Amino acid sequence: MSPRIRSLLKLLPGAIAALLMWCGQVGPQEAVSNFSKWAKLIGIENLPGWLASKSVDAWVFWIGFIGLLVWAAWLLLKNAHINPRRKIQMPEAATTAYEQLRAHGSLWASTADNFSGSNLGRTHEEGVLLYMATALTTENVPLYGKRPPSRLYERINPEEFKRGRFTDSGAAFFYHGEKHPRYVDIAVEASDLEKTIARMKNDSSRAM
Repeated sequence: MSPRIRSLLKLLPGAIAALLMWCGQVGPQEAVSNFSKWAKLIGIENLPGWLASKSVDAWVFWIGFIGLLVWAAWLLLKNAHINPRRKIQMPEAATTAYEQLRAHGSLWASTADNFSGSNLGRTHEEGVLLYMATALTTENVPLYGKRPPSRLYERINPEEFKRGRFTDSGAAFFYHGEKHPRYVDIAVEASDLEKTIARMKNDSSRAM
């Protein structure tokens, strides 16, 4: 199915809801609320009494209105969820990678478990997340961060990750020997994370 057809299909529920609202408010012959006249106009005869009642127009309007709101909310949430450029903070990205790789029975996840409670993190969980953050860099996933005091994201040169370590569950990156973070609020785009996890599921030869 072409992208244009998929886009049109996404608009269909909203169009139907809007049409119901309009038909419930405007009759085919006069600008009055008259849903039953529309039904007869398209060939539907012998309508039940409740459908021919004036009160049904208000019900049709509100059903269409509520349907339109639900469709709009679904569309917004769906787009927010699948936006490929949406940035996912590294702690969340590392958690997602660990969850999916563990469910897959990948060596990446079992290797990450070895860092639970290690010196790598302040807590058992952080050790796992810091390993996963580092593992994502070995898979060359594009990462973004803010270079203090800047508040703007910039793509981080992969060579940078050879000069230091992640902290704060992967949210910050320090150069070796420095007391202040080189990058903060480190994140990865949703589409890049999805592709990288899929690749890690198929190849765990670099897990160590």
